[in-house]
Amino acid sequence: MGSPANANRRGTVRSLSERFDKYTEHSGQEVDAADFDYEDDNDSPASTVGSGEGGFKLERPGLLKLNSRLSNRSWAAVEDDSSDEDVFAEFDEPFAEDDLEAHIQRDKQARLSARVNTLIDDLSFNANSTGTLLINSTGLNILVASPEMQIQLVSSHGMLAILEVLEGYHSREIVLQLLRIVNLLVTENVSFLESFCLVGGIPVVMGFTSKRFPSECRLEASNFIRLLCHTSVLTLQMFISCRGLKVLVELLDEDCSSATQAPLVVHALNGISSVFDLQSPTTKNDFCRMFVREGLLDPLSGALLNVMANSGMKEKIIRILLVFSQVSQSDSYVRHAVGTRKVIRRLLRACELLEPGCLVLMLKAVKHLSMNVSLLDVLQNANAIEILVRILEEQASSPHSTEMSNHIFQTCFNLCRLNKSRQDEAAQAGIIPCLQRVAETQSPLKQFALPILCDMASAGKSCRMLLWQHNGLNMYLRLLEDPYFQVSALESILSWLQDEPARVEDELMKPDAMRAILDCFVTAKANSFENLLELFLKLTRISTRITTAFSRSTAFFRKVADRLGHNTKPVMRLNLLRILKSVCDAHPNRGILVERYGSGDGLLGVLEGLSRGGGDGAVLVRELAKEIIPVLRPGLKPLPVGSRTGGKGVTPKRMRRTASETSAVTVGVAVGGSILTSAKTPPSSNGAPKVMSTRPKTRLKDISWQGTQ
Repeated sequence: MGSPANANRRGTVRSLSERFDKYTEHSGQEVDAADFDYEDDNDSPASTVGSGEGGFKLERPGLLKLNSRLSNRSWAAVEDDSSDEDVFAEFDEPFAEDDLEAHIQRDKQARLSARVNTLIDDLSFNANSTGTLLINSTGLNILVASPEMQIQLVSSHGMLAILEVLEGYHSREIVLQLLRIVNLLVTENVSFLESFCLVGGIPVVMGFTSKRFPSECRLEASNFIRLLCHTSVLTLQMFISCRGLKVLVELLDEDCSSATQAPLVVHALNGISSVFDLQSPTTKNDFCRMFVREGLLDPLSGALLNVMANSGMKEKIIRILLVFSQVSQSDSYVRHAVGTRKVIRRLLRACELLEPGCLVLMLKAVKHLSMNVSLLDVLQNANAIEILVRILEEQASSPHSTEMSNHIFQTCFNLCRLNKSRQDEAAQAGIIPCLQRVAETQSPLKQFALPILCDMASAGKSCRMLLWQHNGLNMYLRLLEDPYFQVSALESILSWLQDEPARVEDELMKPDAMRAILDCFVTAKANSFENLLELFLKLTRISTRITTAFSRSTAFFRKVADRLGHNTKPVMRLNLLRILKSVCDAHPNRGILVERYGSGDGLLGVLEGLSRGGGDGAVLVRELAKEIIPVLRPGLKPLPVGSRTGGKGVTPKRMRRTASETSAVTVGVAVGGSILTSAKTPPSSNGAPKVMSTRPKTRLKDISWQGTQ
């Protein structure tokens, strides 16, 4: 016999038939008794039948055991590495270990599908029975435990069965379970939600948001509406088409402080925001009109005051109000709804309570409202000016101060412009220092602050008193250097001078003030110079002292001469000549004027050119120039030899005729060669009427002046 190793090598090369033959019993083959023995339970020595290694050991009758001796014909003679070989592997297919679990899962799904179908059938045919609640509870447990059964429920027309039961409302528990099933189905699957809406589920579920239903049912219904508003554009459009905006308004009108009702308000705000964010052919104006018709603004403004502890809700409400304020500028229907005293007072009250981040948005909304002229009185009656000025002072050092100042100054500009009562109210509220701080900077807000400051000079006595306290007149004088605001500043000075002439005139006669006024006239650009002329003309007519101060300025006369010579606008020339005449008339020494400006190539030459119709030939300009020329002309030329005046160049004295002399004079008029005499003509010595001389008298205009022949 060979060794086990040799037997193993031979076994690997044998043919398949030989390997089978190894384990086949042949007739006549005897069993070797040495292969078996008997053994007692306690392994005690026993008698042995036979002898040698191949004998049987008889330990106990009936218990036969195979000896441990190995044989080349035994299966155990094969090495361990050969025991791994499966001789039937070539005949049998491989066995899949996971087949058993797959079969178990398929059986489980089949049973669950059958169970779901049975529940749907029971729900459809026994909708009015007391077992409906048990059916709903069982179905909900199945859907929660096995989400894959949701498709089975939908494909088995389960949604229609649920709608039928919901339409025939029976009890709180049944409706609550069914609404939970619906929300579970449509939360993760958009197609389920769209399918449920298509079969008419929106109106049915929306009905359970009413206050006549328990809070649990209302919460589940509002969750469904939340999904409609945020899942897809199609579901949101279907929700709006089902008059869903009214439901959102009703949900908003709840107590935000209640733990059970606060989620309803949150869902409503999110839904309203989604409606305004919807990109569709329907404009925001239309949505605003629809919400106004449903009465949104009253609960919305009330909710703003009730959610001060919730920053997220506050911001949503303010953004919605911002949309309404923007739309109100172009839509009178929305403007009328927003402009109620109740809503605006709530908005302004919120401005006092909001933190800076949300306050910026609210101030922007108030600014848009102030752009509507019809709402200005409502804002004033709601004490908007005082509130805004207080916010401006309190938030001066806030990180958002720039944005707040931008909105507040624009709002105050809209409120105070052309309204003296609001200007006075703003001054009393303390806005003057705030405006002055902006005026002294290069901020773009100057365009809103300076017009308010300039208008305050004519707002009233109390307003001017506050301007005196804050050195307002000097501020106006400094503004004369600004080419964009010098006209407004001079208007303010002139208005103030008219109301308080003595005090203001004393201030204006100071050297610095007079220098600022003259520099404004001399350095003014062409754009603003024309507008300044009318104001300077009023100034010269109001104050003689100021006019006299102008007459002492050489730069003033030089500017007048330059503008008269180069400007062709009749209006400007006429105003310049009027100012010049007032200044010349107020000058205390005419000789100085003649000495300085009486030369033919200076101011006098320009006036003579205008008097002859030079330039545009305007009649008023020509006549006014003729009136000014004698003031600047040095004297008269000597008349020609042989004249009646004896050649003496004296200025003729014009005598005034008294009224009595005029009535006693008889005027003779030649008519048809005859002379008509007045009845008052004294008779001659011979009794005939005395005929007056018809020799023409010498008139003043016939006397030759210097420079004319």
